[in-house]
Amino acid sequence: MGFFVFVTLFVSVHAWAQGQLHFPIDRMPLRTLPQRFDYRLIDKDRFQIGNLTMDFSSFQFEIENTDSRPQLTITWPSALLKRGFVVVRDNSGKTIWKTGLDSDRLSSNERTSNLVIEKYPEDLLSQLRQYPFFRVCILNEEGLTRVLACSKDMFLRNEAGRWTVVSRDSRRKESFIEINGRRVDPVGSVFLAKNDETLNLRSLLMSGAHLEIFTRKKEMNFFDVALDETKEVLLLKSTDTSPNDDGPTPTLSDGPWQFELRLERPSLYFYSEGGIPLLQEFVINGKIRPVSLQMITVGTPAQSSPSREYSLLIQKPLGYTISPADPLSKVRVLPSGNVEWTLLQLDGETVQRRYIKISDGQNDYFAAWDVSRALPWSLSMTGYLPFWIKLSGSYHHHQLWSSLFEFENSFETGGDAVDYTAVKIGALRSFKSFQYGLMINSLQFDQGLIDGDTITLSPLLGWLKNFPTVFSDQIFFDGRYSLLSSGDLKIKKHSDFSFGISKNWKKSWDLRTGVRYFGVQAEKDSRVSGFHRNQFFMGLDHQF
Repeated sequence: MGFFVFVTLFVSVHAWAQGQLHFPIDRMPLRTLPQRFDYRLIDKDRFQIGNLTMDFSSFQFEIENTDSRPQLTITWPSALLKRGFVVVRDNSGKTIWKTGLDSDRLSSNERTSNLVIEKYPEDLLSQLRQYPFFRVCILNEEGLTRVLACSKDMFLRNEAGRWTVVSRDSRRKESFIEINGRRVDPVGSVFLAKNDETLNLRSLLMSGAHLEIFTRKKEMNFFDVALDETKEVLLLKSTDTSPNDDGPTPTLSDGPWQFELRLERPSLYFYSEGGIPLLQEFVINGKIRPVSLQMITVGTPAQSSPSREYSLLIQKPLGYTISPADPLSKVRVLPSGNVEWTLLQLDGETVQRRYIKISDGQNDYFAAWDVSRALPWSLSMTGYLPFWIKLSGSYHHHQLWSSLFEFENSFETGGDAVDYTAVKIGALRSFKSFQYGLMINSLQFDQGLIDGDTITLSPLLGWLKNFPTVFSDQIFFDGRYSLLSSGDLKIKKHSDFSFGISKNWKKSWDLRTGVRYFGVQAEKDSRVSGFHRNQFFMGLDHQF
């Protein structure tokens, strides 16, 4: 087995417009080779995975002896192990104590990480002293990947009330490396060609340190490929991973990573699950699209369509001809010089990738656009405190506007509660994260001074924004304000604002929660009366 090849990897930032078609790797003369896991045993303490080196001699367990409770500091090699758990094991391998890596007490550099521990079981040190030796391990589990690194043997001494930790090398004559149950050479590579292939590495170093890695191939999507202006560098864009190198790793303006690979041997290390570096190599067997060839849309088309057909306008690049790449597309050159590309038979709610062919007479290139079929019906139910319920539904009849139908009814009684019924019909337009529309409200009040029917006209303003936390998918704001009214009851002001968080739940389901302000002022017999409420709400929305 050979050692890993040397890789030159550059990472830089380029503008990536949201209104650009991309040129994915699966339609380029660029073959992706199986991913490669490289390993190398350097000496009794050091082990190399890809381009990362783990020095197990950095494992330390220190006790700060004070008049109060001793403070513990654990140090370990930081490669692959910057998150997870500290696990202390006895001489038989049984876990004595386990604690998470507290980010507030954790510090790391390129070589080592250390964690300061103040909270631990009262009898932990006395318990460790009972064993002939113990090991300190760091465990990192991410998805289906597992990395476990353990120190050499350690044991405790207590002399005159002062604790000390002593470590010792094992008496092994050589290190041991095993991959998928078979003894292997100290230097080698493992190829991962299929998604279900797993790799299980176990190594016991001469010092007594221990390393286990369980991982598998990482599915990669290089969604755009081009050759730079010098024709010496291959540009690849991906959102699935980040580069693995020693330098800074910036992203493009809207999030994807861009890799720059030397054309003579295009290969790169990237992070798989658990931060494990895998090597990806490519073979070029044709003409790669030049970066000067861009397919730019006119405006910013939507990413989903409620109808089965979807059209977008594209600026036609000079010197190229445009044609459909499959029977499910139509291409029409407009008098303006732009190209209208119509995608046919969009079905289901999954993202569908469609291609268009661009030719310079000698070479064909294929650009892609990802679009999903929006689910046409949406039914939601929202519960308010104090004790309101709201049922609403909507139907998307084409890709720009959505027709809305909503029904609200209160069933509060007592106090200053107001019986309230509303039937609302309107339309909503989504533009990126901003939404606006118009709604006609038929309202009926029957409580105290507010008594009668009215019809109001309300503008709808809304705002949706991705909310980058693990707890929610987006944060939203919605506001409605009546402009006019007619009927027996004159509404002077009818306002409705809400602010909340939406979380996707299962397939086509969303959970919503937030706070709503609802207020009405009405005029009757020259008198003004009204009510307002601040309400907490929870809702459930289903699209089908």
